[in-house]
Amino acid sequence: MHQPINPLIFIHVRANPIYRYFSFKLSPGSADHLPETVAAINKEWARLFPDAPFEYSFMDDTLQKLYQTEQQLQKASRLATTLALIIVLLGVLGLVSLNVTRRTKEIGIRKVLGSSTISIVNLFMKEFVLILLIANAIAWPLAYYLLSDWLTHFAYRANLSWSPFVLVAFILALLTGLVVSAQAIRAALVNPVKSLKTE
Repeated sequence: MHQPINPLIFIHVRANPIYRYFSFKLSPGSADHLPETVAAINKEWARLFPDAPFEYSFMDDTLQKLYQTEQQLQKASRLATTLALIIVLLGVLGLVSLNVTRRTKEIGIRKVLGSSTISIVNLFMKEFVLILLIANAIAWPLAYYLLSDWLTHFAYRANLSWSPFVLVAFILALLTGLVVSAQAIRAALVNPVKSLKTE
């Protein structure tokens, strides 16, 4: 996929015994008896082309060698994405915990004045919605530029759409919302007397 496909000519081997490679498609059942199948092909090869050595490789192995760099990049990017997500969620957890600790008395006063648990959760969620919007505004163009630049190295490539970016933003917002909600609900369910009696 790195280079465009060059023009090809297909000629029947019986009419023109000029060849470079032969491709054989093995039937699904022959994969279970691979050594015997290869030996049978080798025997037929020796009969038809006695002067040519029998050298073979499997298409999946050849493709794997061709795209080994991309496969390593895929593994590395998955690991980096997982680590980044864990770090982000730990950071959000730390920020929410710090915010809840600093505003314990405010939460207690709001509860005494009649605020519901949902309104307290919404209070914390509003702060993190702005942070998520800013993070996406920075990350989307940067990721789009880097991916577009990486795809230019391929002769045949898919056009980038915005759906993966939206999906990632949705998943991140969902996970962040769960972390924020869990911490805020825990703080909102604490007895307000305990929050205020330390004053």
